[in-house]
Amino acid sequence: MHLCLSCNQPCNLSAIFCESCRLALLERRTEEKPDELPQMVSAGAGDGLVNLVSLPPQIQQEEAGERAIQTEIGRGLSVQQIEEDNWSWPTSGLYKAEKSKEETVVHQASAALLAPPAPPARQRMPRRVRRALLVFVVVGVLALSIDGVLLAFSIMRHHTATPPGGKNIVAARGSVPNSAGAGLTPIPGGATPSATASQTVLNTAFTLSTSRLQFTLSQGQPNPPGQSVMLQAAGTNAFAWQILYPGSLPSWLRLSAFQGSAPAGGSAQLVVSVQAESVVPRTYTASVPINVYNGQGQTFEDSPQTLTVTLSVLIPCTLEVTPGALSFNANLLQPAPQAQNLTLTHNGDCSLPIKWSIFADATWVTFTSTSGVDTGGGGTITVSVSNPGKLVGTARSTLTLQAVDANNTPLAVSPATVTVTLTVIM
Repeated sequence: MHLCLSCNQPCNLSAIFCESCRLALLERRTEEKPDELPQMVSAGAGDGLVNLVSLPPQIQQEEAGERAIQTEIGRGLSVQQIEEDNWSWPTSGLYKAEKSKEETVVHQASAALLAPPAPPARQRMPRRVRRALLVFVVVGVLALSIDGVLLAFSIMRHHTATPPGGKNIVAARGSVPNSAGAGLTPIPGGATPSATASQTVLNTAFTLSTSRLQFTLSQGQPNPPGQSVMLQAAGTNAFAWQILYPGSLPSWLRLSAFQGSAPAGGSAQLVVSVQAESVVPRTYTASVPINVYNGQGQTFEDSPQTLTVTLSVLIPCTLEVTPGALSFNANLLQPAPQAQNLTLTHNGDCSLPIKWSIFADATWVTFTSTSGVDTGGGGTITVSVSNPGKLVGTARSTLTLQAVDANNTPLAVSPATVTVTLTVIM
C-alpha cells in the first residue's frame, strides 16, 4: 500500500502526495508568494495530471518525479521495483525511512505483547530490621514461657501446702481426701471420710474452744509461745477435721497439723503459733477455716468454722537518756559544784508504767533517787558530785541505767551508760 508522505493516508501509486495534500500545498504557496502563481494549462495526455508552466523548483521536482514513475509503470515495472531501483527519486529515502520506522514499531509492539511479563524485583529486608525482628520474636517467646511457668506455680502454691510432716495436702472446697491420697487420719472405730461420700449436712454441732487468738510482741523480741484450740463435736460421734485452703495461709502463721481425728466423745487439739522475725511492725490478721466430717464423709452442722488469728507487731519500746554525758568543774577551796539533771523519755509501743534504775561505779557520784517509775510523762534524775579527797585534777565515773515495762520485759536504754567528768582546779 502506498501512503501519502504528508498525511500518511492511502493515495495513488503514481504520486507521493494525495490529491488533497497537493492542492493544499499549492494554496499555501499561492498565499505566501502570489506573484509566482503559474498559469495553468490543460494537458492533452489524458493522464489526469495538472501541467504547470512556472512552478517553484520544489514543486517542479515533485512533478518530475511523478512523471518518471508514470513512465516506468508504462514500461511494465511494478511500483515496488520503481521505489527500490529509482535511487534518483529525491524522496525515496524518506519513503524507505518511514517504512523502516513503521516496521520497527510493529516489531517492537509484537515482541512486547508476546514476551512473558518480567518477574517483580525481589526486595531484600535490611539486616538491621531482620535482627530487630528476630530479637523481638525471641523475647516474646521467652516472656510467654515465663508467664506460663509463673502462672502454673502460682496455681499450685494456692492449692498446695506443706504441713510440718513434709507431706503435701491439697484441699479443695467440697472434697475430702481419702486414705489412698493425702488422706485424713482414720477415725477410730470408723471409716476414713471419702471424697465420693455423701456431703449431706449431719445434724451434729461442732464447736471450737475459742474462735479468736491474739499474739502481741515487739519487733526484735523472741516469738511468743503457741496457743491451743480444742475441737469438739456434740454427742458421742467420732469425727475427722481438716484445714481448708492451707496454701492461702500467711507465712507468719504456724499450725501443729492440717488435719486430724478424734474418737467418739473425745476432742482434738490444734496448736497455733507465730513467727514474726521477718515482719514489719503493724497488725496482721489471718482466717483459718476448719471443716469436720463423720466416718461417711458427711459434714457436721455449724461446719466449717473460722478461727481468727491476730498478730500485733509493736515498735520496740526504748528509754532515752539526755544528755549522754555530764561534766562538772570545781575549785579546790569551794564546796561541791551545782547538781545536774538527766531527762528520761520513752519511745515506741511501750507497756506502761516503765520502771527504771541507775547506779554509779564511784562513790563521789550521788543521786536524788536510784530508781523510779515512768507512767507516761517521762522522768528526771538529779546527779551530784563531791571531792572528798580534796584532790586537784580530773576524775571520771560511769553511770548505768536499766528499765523494764509493765510486763517486766527489759527495755533498751539509749545510751545505756552516761559518763560523768569532775575537774578540780586550784
